[in-house]
Amino acid sequence: PSEIIDSMSTEALTLSVINHPLLDTDVLSYDNYTQGFDSFVSDFDAAKALLEREDFAVNLAKIYLDTPVLSKEEYKEQRSNSQNTMLDFTVKETVLAVPQVYNLFKEDEAEALIVIAKNKMKEKSKNEETYGTSVSTFFTVRAAVSGKSNRKMDLQLY
Repeated sequence: PSEIIDSMSTEALTLSVINHPLLDTDVLSYDNYTQGFDSFVSDFDAAKALLEREDFAVNLAKIYLDTPVLSKEEYKEQRSNSQNTMLDFTVKETVLAVPQVYNLFKEDEAEALIVIAKNKMKEKSKNEETYGTSVSTFFTVRAAVSGKSNRKMDLQLY
């Protein structure tokens, strides 16, 4: 209900949306990440409300920054707790990279996010066995939604 959404802090609402069980299905099931995110937002009032909050993107970036890159052993422990770390990163990075969210960042915030994403990518690449293709999700999505086709060039630009 809108009165509950309105009373929630941006951080709490962001966590609620990011942990929604249909977010990954909606966003990742479409051929186009932007279209998938739009579909999710159109069906979920909390997501619509978040996109109207100035501090949503920054709150999501903080949550992303605080999401640890786990070692293989830590990952195995987390899996026993029903958490899927690779999917967790994929969802956060995809949502951060879609234009509807990425465009909410001020220029200096976007630059800081790029640095954070590069650092996460480096950490995940050390555990590629655990993170697989999600190692560079943020940059892959940014390239896809910006129409760039050469991933190496995109990584250099970001």
